[in-house]
Amino acid sequence: MPVPIVPSISRSRHNSFIFFIRGILLNTYLDRGGTFTDVVIIDEHGTLTIKKERSNLAIAGDLAEGALVFGTTVATNALLERTQAKTLLLVTQGFKDLLSIGDMTRPALFDVDKQWPSPLNAVIVEVEERLNAFGEEVIPLVLPEIDYASFDAVAIALLHSPKNPVHELAIARQIHASAPHALISIGHHHSPGVGYLERIQTTLVDAAITPCLHDALTRDQIPAGSLAIRSDGTLCPAESLRAPEAVLSGPAGGVLAVAEIARNAGFKNAIGLDMGGTSTDICRIEDGQTLRSEHGLHINGINIHRSTIEVETIAAGGGSILHSGPYGYQVGPASAGATPGPQCYGAGGPPTLTDAALALGRIDPSQFDPPLNPECIQIPGPPDAYLQVAHEAMAAAIRKITTGKGVDVTDHALVAYGGAAGQHAAEVAAHVGIQTVLFHPCSAVLSAWGQQMAPREDSKTQAIWAPLRDCHETLFERWTVLKDQLPQRAEYRFSIGLRSGHSHHIIRLRVDARVTLDTLIDAFQQKYSVQFGFTVPADSLEVVDVRCTAREKMPKRSQQKSFDWGLETQVVHGPKSLFYATTAVYIPQGWSAQEQDGLLRLTQTHKPSQTSTTVNIPLQRTLWANRFMAIAEQAGELLAQTARSVNIRERKDFSCAI
Repeated sequence: MPVPIVPSISRSRHNSFIFFIRGILLNTYLDRGGTFTDVVIIDEHGTLTIKKERSNLAIAGDLAEGALVFGTTVATNALLERTQAKTLLLVTQGFKDLLSIGDMTRPALFDVDKQWPSPLNAVIVEVEERLNAFGEEVIPLVLPEIDYASFDAVAIALLHSPKNPVHELAIARQIHASAPHALISIGHHHSPGVGYLERIQTTLVDAAITPCLHDALTRDQIPAGSLAIRSDGTLCPAESLRAPEAVLSGPAGGVLAVAEIARNAGFKNAIGLDMGGTSTDICRIEDGQTLRSEHGLHINGINIHRSTIEVETIAAGGGSILHSGPYGYQVGPASAGATPGPQCYGAGGPPTLTDAALALGRIDPSQFDPPLNPECIQIPGPPDAYLQVAHEAMAAAIRKITTGKGVDVTDHALVAYGGAAGQHAAEVAAHVGIQTVLFHPCSAVLSAWGQQMAPREDSKTQAIWAPLRDCHETLFERWTVLKDQLPQRAEYRFSIGLRSGHSHHIIRLRVDARVTLDTLIDAFQQKYSVQFGFTVPADSLEVVDVRCTAREKMPKRSQQKSFDWGLETQVVHGPKSLFYATTAVYIPQGWSAQEQDGLLRLTQTHKPSQTSTTVNIPLQRTLWANRFMAIAEQAGELLAQTARSVNIRERKDFSCAI
């Protein structure tokens, strides 16, 4: 929880600094990334210590003091690298090849040669059994004769199991009796909604990746009683964390922190800009709440059926490699990584966005250990041109999750965090019409700091897929049944997933358990109209599912009071760079910076006039090409969300042009 911060008393030049807070017990918040592990420790005296450790040397158990809350990218990396346990997959007879066939979605609309990565490796066995769409037995179950003991994990995903899990449970009992060591993943538990392919993929991810996740937690010496943050921004006991819930575990804490920082600064709506070495993550806060995606997560060719925080990721980070060609300038998607790193590391690396920022004086080379070497930099073009290309890409990603969904960003603040965000945030904000940028003292480790805002939460979901008018009278009874299956918590929340019958796009509404039919229809039409610009016939509405969530009451949060940004009461006008131990902040012309309630607040005072008459043709070609492509992509996204055709909606078999 946020706490009053008083001025810094100790600061190390390289990887940590310390300042005082008040009213906190001993806790550790840890975010393990691929390159660095961020640690925030708050001791019983109210001293907050921030550290950055190299992930290949960091052991969470050794770094933890007191209670531990952590996020991890282990599951994500295992999926990307296809690191997995020896897994058996059991499917209904006749569906052995479904995993390889997939849903026929193309990985890239305009690249006919691009292929999806191969599915997770598993021995696939068909089971003689069949239920119909109502859960009634059509073909009796014949238990397969398999040496289950030779596998580390078994995934069971049978057709229509959410309607009647009797066959899946019978096989699970057989496996447990013959191979008690094996991890068993059951389809109706991990993906209770409609969609057999998605259920197979989600169940397989749980079976194949969860053992790797648990092995990593064991190596990390995670203490008993520790809590893990899940992809939807909620907490669970570390030992119960599963792979499908951990894919966005890393950035979840940062999104929660964005909501808290914006709220303390007086903003109900905000954009989060998390810029690291490889990529930039962008999120949005609406009415003080984080947004969750109900369409699952698509990563490396695999669909995972889970509610997750909404994050838009683009390949533009500090380490993104710069290219110059006949069609203009390009930033990324390839990254220099930690080795060899940017040119300024002096290790023979390629030119990167970090090199361009250093060449323009936006980075203090002495803040690094060893110091950066500007003399090694050779940019293939004007450094500011590459920064403009990167800013345009970030602005396009912000527009995708705002104006692309009918949201006006002019009342938003932009909360910048991550090691590189301060060098670019104000200019990105200006691109999209945001006039306020906020920096928190813990901006460099915000995904760890934000874990303080994560609640303990459990939920149960029941798939329905029936017309709203036919089943609305049973909703209260369904929510009551789900509530009885959940642990005792201070608060219970009820929500419903609705869609128009001709569309695959789900809109989730948080409602009272005794909500009326007219209220549901009005709420749906309002959200649908904002996003798509029109309403749909009320008789076409379908209930996708109902959900009950049990949530712990969050502790009362204190307000942050002060932090020494070195400005005192003065207002600093741009262009100017401010350098700190863990980040650098660039104030462009037309912007000012001042301390306010512990935050560094940048405000746009005026739009600078264009004085230069020189036109950079390669730069303008790149910028306009990217702008037109972004418009076409937004048009395609809207078309896919509202389409009736499976070819358009799922395979993305269409083209958009300007």
